[in-house]
Amino acid sequence: MRKFITHADRIVPMRHPWVLVETVKARGVSAEAVLAGTELEPEVFASPEARISYDEYGVMIRNALRLTGDSGLGLQVGKNLGATQMGVFGLALMNSPTVGKALDLWLRYAPVLAPSWDFTLSIEPPRAFLLLREWIPRRPVEVYATELLLSAFDTIGRQLSGGPLPVRRVHLAYARPPHAERYLEFYDVPMSFDQGVTAIEFDASLLEAPIRCTDPATSRLANWYCAEQLSLDATPEGLVARVRVLLATAVRSPPDLEQLARTLQISTRTLRRSLQQMSTSYRQLLEESRRTDVKAPARSSLLSVEAMAAHLGFRDVQSFRRAFKSRTMQSSARREQRDKGTEP
Repeated sequence: MRKFITHADRIVPMRHPWVLVETVKARGVSAEAVLAGTELEPEVFASPEARISYDEYGVMIRNALRLTGDSGLGLQVGKNLGATQMGVFGLALMNSPTVGKALDLWLRYAPVLAPSWDFTLSIEPPRAFLLLREWIPRRPVEVYATELLLSAFDTIGRQLSGGPLPVRRVHLAYARPPHAERYLEFYDVPMSFDQGVTAIEFDASLLEAPIRCTDPATSRLANWYCAEQLSLDATPEGLVARVRVLLATAVRSPPDLEQLARTLQISTRTLRRSLQQMSTSYRQLLEESRRTDVKAPARSSLLSVEAMAAHLGFRDVQSFRRAFKSRTMQSSARREQRDKGTEP
């Protein structure tokens, strides 16, 4: 049975697409225009159980960007995506006792609410980092998707804490966009572009900040409803994420395309086509894996061991440590062969 998700799977909740449509409607763009090129009708937004695919959502985003002429549209959509737009889950967030507990709740259900993303919280007092990593590459709308999350994090954070978040720095995994000055509307802090990972760096003390006017009874009821409705049992991972893990954890030589397909229980043709639909390929992912030097993150103060493991695609710290040790031993052996003139 297939255990990964692709762009064609209808797993995207209607929350983000609905806020996108409402945002551009205020600029005179109709829902029908945003949905052009999909088989969706405006009535789909009336069903809370409805799901669309990332293919369909991508068409909507590209239509909206083109029709509004606003390359930074994701910032505005995220600003409009507050806790009140998230239904019962938003109610659970607003009734969490602290900001940290609310963030724990988000991390628990993120695989269902934002299935294309992996979120990792790394705490290194006095700093904390919320790392964002794509399970499903969103090119060519990566900037839009990331900016939506950054802006929504600020919007919801202000609602929960009652004021601006104590953000120290924002690290972004893409090049500086032409509208980057608009980031100052949300985070008037240093911005680092072309980074290896997207992360929001903030004061760890924020996690202990109490959320005002919370109701314990409402919190218990909302959390119970979330546990009942937001099942994590069938939540699969992204195909690209699975391939990255298989390449990164190879003990000897990396698996070839046929070996990967067998492990993933799909045909080689399907694997090749699915990766192509995600704007990547086996060769690109292999080169990415070869460029990744596990020693480089270890020298950085940005990531803890747990965060490094998550960033590189490992399921746990133990797997990361084994791969690190294996890579170090292989590098040492190659140096010895080179010094002796016996390197193949």
